[in-house]
Amino acid sequence: MFQILIAEDEEIERNSLVSILKDSILEIGEIYSAKDGQEAIDLYQRYEPDIVILDINMPVYSGLECARIIKNISQKNVSFIILTSYDYFSYAQEAIRLGVEDFLLKPSTPQMIIHSVAKVLDRLKSEKSRYYETSELLKKVDNMRSSLENECVQQILSNQSELVIQKTLNLLHMSVKNGLCIVIDGIRLAKSKQETLTNQIGDLGLFCLLGYRNAQLILFLLSYQNITEENLKQIADLMEKYQFFDYPIGLGTLKDHLEGLYHSYCHALQQLTHMKKSEFTLRNKEMVQRELQADSTQWIKKMLPAIEQHDDEKIKSILHDYASYLHSFPARQINEQVAEFIVGVLEAEQKLHDIYIDKKDVEIRKINDTDKYYNLEINLVYAIAMIRNCVKNLLYQNNSYLVRQALEYIENNYNKAISLNDVATQLKVTPFYISKLLNKQVGKTFTDIVNEFRIAKAKQLLKDGAMAKEVAAQIGFQSSSYFAKTFKKNVGITPIEYRDMFIE
Repeated sequence: MFQILIAEDEEIERNSLVSILKDSILEIGEIYSAKDGQEAIDLYQRYEPDIVILDINMPVYSGLECARIIKNISQKNVSFIILTSYDYFSYAQEAIRLGVEDFLLKPSTPQMIIHSVAKVLDRLKSEKSRYYETSELLKKVDNMRSSLENECVQQILSNQSELVIQKTLNLLHMSVKNGLCIVIDGIRLAKSKQETLTNQIGDLGLFCLLGYRNAQLILFLLSYQNITEENLKQIADLMEKYQFFDYPIGLGTLKDHLEGLYHSYCHALQQLTHMKKSEFTLRNKEMVQRELQADSTQWIKKMLPAIEQHDDEKIKSILHDYASYLHSFPARQINEQVAEFIVGVLEAEQKLHDIYIDKKDVEIRKINDTDKYYNLEINLVYAIAMIRNCVKNLLYQNNSYLVRQALEYIENNYNKAISLNDVATQLKVTPFYISKLLNKQVGKTFTDIVNEFRIAKAKQLLKDGAMAKEVAAQIGFQSSSYFAKTFKKNVGITPIEYRDMFIE
């Protein structure tokens, strides 16, 4: 049954409205009444009725003011009907914006009142029916859980985006904070054993996605909290029960974002070996992480002195050794390592010389499994040569300092209503000059740069559950509609849709 709130300062008219609706054949539950705008707001916060009937003129808050406040505090869509004694066209635009569904001119007959409320009730019933249809659809989705889990595994293994994976996890009702991958080589479980295993892992407080690739059993362990050493000990007990330690096992690194699960899978493949139960620990995982990820840092440290000394032979020798080291990795893993290495060298050179190099200026060529032995070293030499040329050119320019200062100012003030004039004033140059510099060295307009900082912060706030209107105000947008438009342009979906992806 639907609940109704009536706000009318004239007691006789208020009681009459209550009586008319109670005596009608409409499917109505509780009817609450208020004598002014403040009481109406208090009653709404307490009971959250479905329909709110408001007199246009009331003490404390007018009908439209009351509607505006209720709309802002409500967690659901509210249906408003406005009571008025005069022509409503003067405030119709504001009323429409607030979602007012009908106007009743005083004095209204009982038939007019019942007809107006009935129209709103019909719409609410229709929405409720669609809700139940959706619920039934979700039940069918639950029956397709196995297919969805397999689809999610394939999405991770094909390195799909965070949003794609999150959509599937939402359908599976999984809220994930972090996770890791386990690969067992040369084993295939019967369907009944698969279900038993995933249920047992679920009893440990973890989600489990199970799939197969290249005669390998793949398990993605996911948690809404943090996977701990104790969790892995419990998993090891299960694996011993299923005799998994008789096969080569790879334990991937723990990742705190969905796109990282693919990298955990790659690490697990690289680690595949016959291991003892006692070796199945997070410490072992961290050793693999250091081996596969921190190695690029060591190669960067080797490379930087040779670049600074302009020792071409030393540079070629280091790149040759690095390419030889990477050959044992899968192509996708090599591309990740090379990108990390090149970006690391780039950032180190920027810091050393106090310059800014747009990453777009350094081409990082990718390889595949068939050509990695031939093109990897060439690609490395090419990328390092591009970095050296960029550094050489920028060292002859004095503009890099201004660009860095401009970017720092934008980063520190993007949450305010800053303009290009503000940046120019801060740097003591003309707006045209700094705009030209940003376009030339960063390849983006001032507005694009500001919006990038704002959207990055918005995504973080929305992931944490903040409301879109609050986020818009916090990051410097004067209009929530312009924020929504800009966010969708940059991310591909609306702020509300993005936030809902991370709400369980």
